[in-house]
Amino acid sequence: LIPRDNIRNVGIGQSTAANDARVVIQVPKNTTLSSDIITITVASVADPSTKATITVTVYVIPGNFLESLYTLFDSAAQSLGLNEIFGSYGAIVLASILLVMILFLFIILALVLTVKPVHLICTDRIKRIEPTEKAIFELTLRNPSKKTQSYEINAAQQKPSSKWITSINPATVVIEGKASMTVQIIITPTEKAASKDWTQVPVHVKKTGRKKTEALTLLAMIKEGKTLLQIHNVSHWPTAFSPGEKVITSFSISNIGTITARNTKVFFYLNGKQKTMVKVTIPAGNIADIQMPWIAEKGKNKVRIRIKE
Repeated sequence: LIPRDNIRNVGIGQSTAANDARVVIQVPKNTTLSSDIITITVASVADPSTKATITVTVYVIPGNFLESLYTLFDSAAQSLGLNEIFGSYGAIVLASILLVMILFLFIILALVLTVKPVHLICTDRIKRIEPTEKAIFELTLRNPSKKTQSYEINAAQQKPSSKWITSINPATVVIEGKASMTVQIIITPTEKAASKDWTQVPVHVKKTGRKKTEALTLLAMIKEGKTLLQIHNVSHWPTAFSPGEKVITSFSISNIGTITARNTKVFFYLNGKQKTMVKVTIPAGNIADIQMPWIAEKGKNKVRIRIKE
């Protein structure tokens, strides 16, 4: 209770001002109460029997998060003896130390998560090739650590296809610390690959016996090309024959174009009439040898061979 002097001389019928006396209530930090009842009694100095009493209910408002956190650090600082060294700043010093430690741990964690086991370098990841060519990619592996490391290289198509064959040379390498080595990823089109076909090949590299990998994607595509077929070396056996006799006509068809000639139809005509037809597939740069049997007719036997793609 903090009274003022003027409440000591209050005349009959007079009143004090509202702020002439104050009651200060201090709540201990370790209180477990949520409320309490305070009884205030005012008595006359001249006549103690003359008095008045009022009852006030005081509710404890819980501190906010920051206050609770400060209280926690203050209590810990007292337990560690920091308050004896830094006084009322013990809680702040303790919080600063913990913050620095947390930041240090985050930095270490970030370095561990971001350090790559190997650096992959490939300056030309897209190649356009002829159907008869191979797409050869030069992939450089760099060991960022100071120790010698063994690496495994894996390359496979995203969607397996019989149109392409992928190979690695070599598939396993050992690289000294801070050194580099180049490997070849070779993508070869098969006979089933057609003009404008393409494939994506992800390449994964990891340390031997580890799971974490580094990856990049390579793209190989076949240039737009065309076929160019030629008939040559036409011969008949026997060279002399009689009507009704079986004759075999032999010839070759070469494809000197840049793509495979697929399901090419070869028609054989005798005296203007179609006698037979076969289908052939001739890869670029290859030759198909064909034999057509037929029966000789009376008179002149005129043979014609026609190709249709």
